[in-house]
Amino acid sequence: MWGFLEIFAVARAFSLNVELYAFDVGSQKVRLYHQQNEGKHCVALLFSGQAEGGHFDLLLPMTRFGEGWRGRRRG
Repeated sequence: MWGFLEIFAVARAFSLNVELYAFDVGSQKVRLYHQQNEGKHCVALLFSGQAEGGHFDLLLPMTRFGEGWRGRRRG
């Protein structure tokens, strides 16, 4: 399992911006809770599950709008 330290080490090694998101039950929205700016390209990860045994899912494809991310619409 990878923790925050390993994720940010990879961000620095590959010159990536890593944004970590989680679902906020109270507001019923996905919220950004940490950001590591190390480069030009961005990777957004959604944390789900319990704090001790959760996991990250990659959010793709994404376009950034304001505070968070929203998937591109096809049409």
